[in-house]
Amino acid sequence: MSLNNLWSYLQGLSLSASNKRWLAEHLYEAAEAETTQQETLQKARALTEEQLQVMEQEEFLSPEDLKLLLYRTVDNIYSQV
Repeated sequence: MSLNNLWSYLQGLSLSASNKRWLAEHLYEAAEAETTQQETLQKARALTEEQLQVMEQEEFLSPEDLKLLLYRTVDNIYSQV
């Protein structure tokens, strides 16, 4: 369904002002959530790339160091959200 058809359909409904506001708020919240999710994914990719560059410069990481590095990366992602 195209956006123009959807808009025409919505205009054909007899929605009260509060129903229109409800619909608008839910559409806005969904768009914001999607945007936030995309931004978080971009940040995670950037941090992962950064961490991979650090790992390439190091000789080898012990399993424990790798685990700590991954935990720090995840913590950084969530602290920026």
